[in-house]
Amino acid sequence: MDTVKEISAAYWRHGELFFTTIVPIMMIAAGILVMVVIFALIYHYYRYSKQVALLAGVLIVGLLGAYWGIANYYQTFETLNRGVMPNIRDREKVFVGYKYYDDDTLASFRRIQNRVGIEALGIYEKEPATEAVEYLGQAHDSFYFKFRGQILYLRDHATFAEQDAAELVGVRYQLSRSEFADIGFFQTTNDFLDELVIPEKWQARTYESVDGVIPKSFTGNQSVWATHAEEN
Repeated sequence: MDTVKEISAAYWRHGELFFTTIVPIMMIAAGILVMVVIFALIYHYYRYSKQVALLAGVLIVGLLGAYWGIANYYQTFETLNRGVMPNIRDREKVFVGYKYYDDDTLASFRRIQNRVGIEALGIYEKEPATEAVEYLGQAHDSFYFKFRGQILYLRDHATFAEQDAAELVGVRYQLSRSEFADIGFFQTTNDFLDELVIPEKWQARTYESVDGVIPKSFTGNQSVWATHAEEN
């Protein structure tokens, strides 16, 4: 596989089957064969011990060669799989079958951006994402706004621009290869925040408490927009 554009869902399934199931079996088989060689050498005076040791050695070399060849074929999968997180896939391959992530894990990872890993896959298309918010003002080195009925704040990711309304600006990714949905890849990611854009005319606006409501951090109190730094 020379380029990420060549990967298919079948290639992905076979790659994860090889590394999570076939490789452990090959390692166990190789370990048994090594023990056979050792015992054959220890008890070399028995009939056929040399032949047994030779045959086991040949099988070990064969296993190593098979591993090298197959692992090289699935090297693209192994590289790309490192960038796959629970914010774009609902499961991971285990020795037998799949392990599905629980709701807490999925919610936690939806706050993390991994644009590099997603774009490297070549199976998602990026599109702009925006959402209007009600800007309430600035205080304590933070920017306060109303988002879906909550009063939240951001300490960074904010900029002022010549426009009429405040909005969250970022990107989201849509799955362009539908066959990958069959193995747990999400059709769409959550929104990845670039910045909170605030009209310049409100640059001097100071935040004042609204009905005694205690504002919460935007980063940790919603999972629609991912704000945490890249983790690849």
